[in-house]
Amino acid sequence: MASSNASWSLLPFDLVENILYKVPVASLVRFKSTCKQWCALLNDKRFIYRHLELSREGFLRVHDHKLYQFINLETLALSSLQGPSDITSMIHCDGLLLSECRFDSVDKKLAVWNPFLRQIKWIEPVNSIKGHYGFYGFGYDNVSRDNYKILKFCNKLGYDSVEIYEFKTQLWRSVHYSHAYSWYAWFDEAVSMDGNMYWFAERLNIDKSITKFFILCFDFSREIFK
Repeated sequence: MASSNASWSLLPFDLVENILYKVPVASLVRFKSTCKQWCALLNDKRFIYRHLELSREGFLRVHDHKLYQFINLETLALSSLQGPSDITSMIHCDGLLLSECRFDSVDKKLAVWNPFLRQIKWIEPVNSIKGHYGFYGFGYDNVSRDNYKILKFCNKLGYDSVEIYEFKTQLWRSVHYSHAYSWYAWFDEAVSMDGNMYWFAERLNIDKSITKFFILCFDFSREIFK
């Protein structure tokens, strides 16, 4: 063991860092106890986001809204994951999953799930989700990437509202929103990319007939729809 530690100490630290970029997240958590220098590196935001950019993608397989497996695209190996039960919808951002979970036949709860660190953060709703129609978005402020945000908006049945939850404050707040036309977003056609949220949407006439399909974006840095 001593000779092994000595050989690691002889390596240039930038080489060690490049090696650690290729190590899976679950192993990196254990490596924090190796030494103070490694612990500082693995907690550095620069390292975290660079590791995220270099990480290989895979598939998440869901069984009956309760059992989850990660599929390695290179080896096709399956890894079991422990997550919240009864997930009805998910949005992926930076390895995190914003999950809407069925609490009972009516009520739903929101959770942010880190599948590889096995961490679940439950989000208190701004209002009861019970009987309240709405869409969710998940992203971050490009000025401060670690400040993840959740968007909740509703534009149905004449009721319009927009609220944002910030991870730093752990609070919901209302956002002023007015639109020049009516539109309806398809939740099943939603994706988070580079911090912003995108939906496939329909623009409607006054008589509710569809006039145009388009991509709707929410910019989490400026907090506006585009």
